[in-house]
Amino acid sequence: MAVAMDLGDPSSPFGSIHPRDKQDVGLRLALAGRAIAYGDSEVYFTGPLATTATMSTDMQEVVVEYTSLAGSEVELRYSYGFELGCSDATWLDATATAADSNKVMVGVPACAAGAMPTALRYCWRSDPCSFKLCPVYSGDLPSPPFQMNLT
Repeated sequence: MAVAMDLGDPSSPFGSIHPRDKQDVGLRLALAGRAIAYGDSEVYFTGPLATTATMSTDMQEVVVEYTSLAGSEVELRYSYGFELGCSDATWLDATATAADSNKVMVGVPACAAGAMPTALRYCWRSDPCSFKLCPVYSGDLPSPPFQMNLT
């Protein structure tokens, strides 16, 4: 797998899903091929992978933990892209507030009266980010979209 959601090309005559910049797509696929098909453990190819989303005890933020990092840190480039799911089946925009090593902290917006936060999702849209401008990266590779229940 190669994540290419940050390589969309909205002005392409063939539609955004068919970017004219094939070099970046090819490079990401080649990295994955080297790592998977040839077992090259020195190649970083995934982007950071979210493993848990944990609500803080004061219910003010969600801490998202990542594995598969290039080096030791996750990079937060922008604060958008996260959404908090509430028990009343609504999704609210949530803002990433900080990054620390392998974690991203996301602020918790208020659910409707009587509803509780239950899930978090990231870049869960048909056009999640502009060219090479997704919120979360490591080693210049974006984190793939995810949706997970809060713990």
